[in-house]
Amino acid sequence: MKTLKSVLVATIVAIALMSFVESPTHPPKENLIKITIEQAQTNSGLVIAMYQQLKPGMLKPDQNGLYVGVVKYHFKRIEISGTLEAWIVFFRNEPKWAHDE
Repeated sequence: MKTLKSVLVATIVAIALMSFVESPTHPPKENLIKITIEQAQTNSGLVIAMYQQLKPGMLKPDQNGLYVGVVKYHFKRIEISGTLEAWIVFFRNEPKWAHDE
């Protein structure tokens, strides 16, 4: 009976230690990629995500005179920067299917 109790205690301790290993004390580092709007337009999947997630009013002006939009694509945050003129051209060419799902 003593052996059974010691095995049970050892099992409980092992399970408790495994639960600490699986949950880190700090959140995982988020993947952030910074690219230009010209680079973003070479990836058709990213372009679709941009049309679905961004609106012209969501763009944030940067100190360099660039405007930045943030898109989540393939579990990564992508900051896309471009001039105001480049963003205007991008949103004017928005296809009708871009927001359909």
